[in-house]
Amino acid sequence: MPTPTPSRRRAASTAALFAGALLLASLGIALLVAPRPDSNPAPLPVPASSSSPTHRNTAQGSRPAAPTPAKSASQGPTSQPAAVLRGLPQPIAEAAKRFTVAWASHDARPGKDHDYSDAADRAAAEATADFAARLRGKTGSAGAHRWQQWQTSRARVTANITRITVPDGAPGPTAEVAYARVLYSLTTTPEHGPSTTSPQQVALRLEHGADGRWRAAGMPKA
Repeated sequence: MPTPTPSRRRAASTAALFAGALLLASLGIALLVAPRPDSNPAPLPVPASSSSPTHRNTAQGSRPAAPTPAKSASQGPTSQPAAVLRGLPQPIAEAAKRFTVAWASHDARPGKDHDYSDAADRAAAEATADFAARLRGKTGSAGAHRWQQWQTSRARVTANITRITVPDGAPGPTAEVAYARVLYSLTTTPEHGPSTTSPQQVALRLEHGADGRWRAAGMPKA
């Protein structure tokens, strides 16, 4: 076999180097184009409805969580009339109010009340028979004197109830008898001049009648 000449050896070496360079270049391009093993692909857009917990639970076959029930009104404190909170049922408190307004209000303007006892006549309709008789015969000198003053100034006297409670030390109401303390303001308004207001109170004994109505039966300590 003939020995290669130096020119042939150089040509063979150049060809080998050129082939190796082509191989390295191909590998570099492949590395640039192919994704890195540790790179994360961009997330796909998710519809807004799929992010809802209820939607996901339904898709998985589970029922959505039931809403928390609202607190029942019976679980909290309920508002009641002041008379009930103070130990007096409403029918008793209303009877005490009607009697007090009729008994303590007067109208000395011309053409209105004739005298001080007119108030007692009005209150008698809210009283038992025995107490009504006592009211009509109990004007007294003090009442007559006040009436003269009101008649001179042509005043109107109005009672406004502010509070009704069970008197201190009195027993609670029963089905037949009840005690009430009525606090009220008494406003005197003359025809001319400013009005005057004073706080007043009266204790009442009330009885439940056969007709189902409560009426004033007396004034303890009066």
